[in-house]
Amino acid sequence: MLIFCRILVLLTIATTSLSIAVGQEVVYSQGQIVYPTGNPVYAPGQVVYPPAVVYPESSPNPGYSSSSGYSSSSGYSSGPVYPGTPVYSSGTAAYSSGAIVSSPYGNAVPSAMSDGIRANDQIWLASSRRLCSTGSDVNSLDVKQYVGGQWFQSTTRSLTDPSPDGIPRRVVILVHGNSWSYSTAVRRGLQAYQRVVLPWADAGPIRLVIWTWPSDKIAGPVRNVVAKAPVADQHAFHLARFLQQLKTHRQVAIIGYSYGSRVTLGALHLLGSGSIQGRRLENTMEPVPPINVTLIAPAIRNDALRTSRAQAFGQINHLFVMYNSRDRYLSMYKLLRFDGKRQALGFTGVSGVRCLPNYVERIDQFDAAQAVGREHDFLEYITSPNVEQRLRRNLFYRDLL
Repeated sequence: MLIFCRILVLLTIATTSLSIAVGQEVVYSQGQIVYPTGNPVYAPGQVVYPPAVVYPESSPNPGYSSSSGYSSSSGYSSGPVYPGTPVYSSGTAAYSSGAIVSSPYGNAVPSAMSDGIRANDQIWLASSRRLCSTGSDVNSLDVKQYVGGQWFQSTTRSLTDPSPDGIPRRVVILVHGNSWSYSTAVRRGLQAYQRVVLPWADAGPIRLVIWTWPSDKIAGPVRNVVAKAPVADQHAFHLARFLQQLKTHRQVAIIGYSYGSRVTLGALHLLGSGSIQGRRLENTMEPVPPINVTLIAPAIRNDALRTSRAQAFGQINHLFVMYNSRDRYLSMYKLLRFDGKRQALGFTGVSGVRCLPNYVERIDQFDAAQAVGREHDFLEYITSPNVEQRLRRNLFYRDLL
């Protein structure tokens, strides 16, 4: 009985720890989290106006103003909260400038990004958070473009069509992990651009797409992980249809972090005529050019490329897997016993890699344990110089060392 009790305690600790596993990061808030439309907005116990996000003064968000973020009664203060053009009035989400159609970031835009984009680069946001059905039209995505430090409403077609200026751009899609809010996805996407792309002056122009899906944290550490697997699978359909619209772009790269890797491999599996939950894409007749894929701490079974996502590998030009043999959260992935009772790909690397065609030329794996330690943290990966160089090479079609 004593042994049984000890095992029970250990499992309880393990599952509790998983509350920040599979792509979750700590979010700071002065008050309760209110979900007025499904997207978390941080406020001191009040419902505020989505999709704008205001961060409390105590939140450690480098690059943001430390001005007071709240009024005592109305949800927003009557004056500017963060530097920038949009200003929220008391009680209503009103902009002082009619030029801004909408801004998912509110005024919370990193100051360095206002004019810190390389010449000819573009940054976009594509959100599938409002799409409920696997059969939703790809044109129903919520699309915005980041210009001059602000977000402008746009369309899927504007994003997927070649640029009117005629400049060829590599398309880089960042798919985030579990328990990321809408605002976190935007902030981390901009940080990834600043860290990985901005310092690389000799790289060609890119079109960065921050892809966000409904991964907000739900109550219960185990439920938060297990319940998100079918959500990630559902939104793989939306990403797959989006990739079909990019068929005119010859160079496309995807970064999938944690559960974002599940979305990514699911989309590629569907493009290869595979099925998920018994459903397939309506049309896979027109092939999509092979894609360079980077999986960072992927939260999916480690044999997925040979089993549940077997058709994905045929859509991949080159695969770079950053796993972490010391990741204390992914080490417990198999304890959830829902994904074939397998270890996580992000903990062991690709299982059965020798069974995949041309694996020597097409797959690069790197154990980031020494670089990032035991934490399951996206920022640890993109700020590690050792990891960063390998990531750049795969994104920009450079030869790997």
